[in-house]
Amino acid sequence: MNPGYLAEIERAFLALAGRGLMLSAADVALVDQWHRAGIPAEVVLSGLAAAFERPQSRPTRVRGLAFARRSVEDAMEAYRSRQVGSAPVVPEAAAAGERPAELLRARLAALAPTSPALLELVDLLRRRVAAWSAEASYDDIAMDWVDLLSWAEEEGWARLGPEVKGQIDASLDALLAQERRRAAPEHYAQTREVHRRRLVREHLGLPSATDLDARA
Repeated sequence: MNPGYLAEIERAFLALAGRGLMLSAADVALVDQWHRAGIPAEVVLSGLAAAFERPQSRPTRVRGLAFARRSVEDAMEAYRSRQVGSAPVVPEAAAAGERPAELLRARLAALAPTSPALLELVDLLRRRVAAWSAEASYDDIAMDWVDLLSWAEEEGWARLGPEVKGQIDASLDALLAQERRRAAPEHYAQTREVHRRRLVREHLGLPSATDLDARA
């Protein structure tokens, strides 16, 4: 599953629910199910917002994403109906005429690496993005950007020293202690991987998958 997809949904759900630091293993499995079903992230976010806008059906304490499952499915049905005979939906930034390749170049140009290892990594990112055509479509850039970000997270992890890696692993152990006890091994491994990537990205100050949709 695309880590950016999960991170975007996790961030939105936790903000709406007003609780927690991360999704549970069951929540991660549900997001993976939506991803495999081809439900775009923006549709999931729309479904989440709709679920939380109905206070009369909302429990006192929302315990997980299953609360919004029906709302997300309804949002997907509405999305499919709109796509029949209509123009493709594009993010606000792209609709406003901003070229995604230029937007990401600006994001990378603003990074200020603090170590030789990160400087080299950011330079590689800049050169990869610089190779994109200014006329490239949003869809093409989006797919490349997600792949490139995933590559950068793995490269970043490989370039970190043992001490920093140990600190990140310790943070993950503390963060996921409860999940490790109650989650199935495959769900726990997937949850840990998503959060490892997030911590690496935050430590290195790398852009996120959602930067493509943000205004420069």
